[in-house]
Amino acid sequence: LATFFNYCFSRLVHSLFSIFLKPKKRGNTILILGLCDSGKTALFAFLKTGRLIDTVTSIQINEGTFFFHNETKAKQPVHLVDFPGFHRLRGSELYNQHINQATGIIFLIDSLDFTAQLSSIGGYLYDILTNPSINKRATPMLIVFNKREDSAIPLKTFQTHIENELNQVRRTQQSKPKGQGAEEKEEIYLGIEGTPFTLDHAPVDIKLVEASVKLGNTGEIKNFIRKLIP
Repeated sequence: LATFFNYCFSRLVHSLFSIFLKPKKRGNTILILGLCDSGKTALFAFLKTGRLIDTVTSIQINEGTFFFHNETKAKQPVHLVDFPGFHRLRGSELYNQHINQATGIIFLIDSLDFTAQLSSIGGYLYDILTNPSINKRATPMLIVFNKREDSAIPLKTFQTHIENELNQVRRTQQSKPKGQGAEEKEEIYLGIEGTPFTLDHAPVDIKLVEASVKLGNTGEIKNFIRKLIP
């Protein structure tokens, strides 16, 4: 119980600091993350041009500053960064640079390959949610289940699987001896100690939505971005 109250108190203090010490000027960078073939580049192109394009897996970053296609009411352009999904690029200097600059993160998931990729998705999300910069800046995140035109699995089912996987990754990480694994870095415990993790316990605001870039169903993605960058 004491651990739970300590967690709640720390979140309250963080919220107050975010309100009263928030910089007057906020950046306009939105970072698109996700595994390979989740639809990141297709989303980037659709938001920019309003057209669907054929894409191929690449290690190149797509980056641009623009208003959304046919957008009329926005006050400022969005700097959108489509970061490649290759595991070896995570933790790189370039990756950390974009993480540190992000006003918001969009994490794309391929709904059709969700079961096969669940372990990789869980590991990637764990890395994001325990990233010191993201914790410090409380960077909001939108988890997008893409390709929903061909998937009927309820959104709540996806959420349950993700929470279970994050619990498994957390157990695995906590069982490692200190200093084992990747380079030394600041260790951040995900969620509340002694309590099963749920997305409500995340250190940042997280929202789960459905989308279909193929059908142009990206409204909730645009809403997320424009809430952060009016």
